[in-house]
Amino acid sequence: MASWMLSELFAAGGGDVNVTIRGGGGGVFTVTLDGDMVFDKAEVGRTPDLTQVKDIKAILKNRIQDLAAVPAGD
Repeated sequence: MASWMLSELFAAGGGDVNVTIRGGGGGVFTVTLDGDMVFDKAEVGRTPDLTQVKDIKAILKNRIQDLAAVPAGD
């Protein structure tokens, strides 16, 4: 399941993002983009289900597009 989620999240940004996996004790699962928390398992109380993974992917894709649209230096 974890590798599938990773591939889905990576697909949101393709070659424009760097996806990093770090081990964390106690089943930690967080998704951040540019320092902003997108998903935190501790807040929800469980690992994301299929619908949530799709929502997270859409959020990431939209935020990456927004970041790419900002001219350099702004």
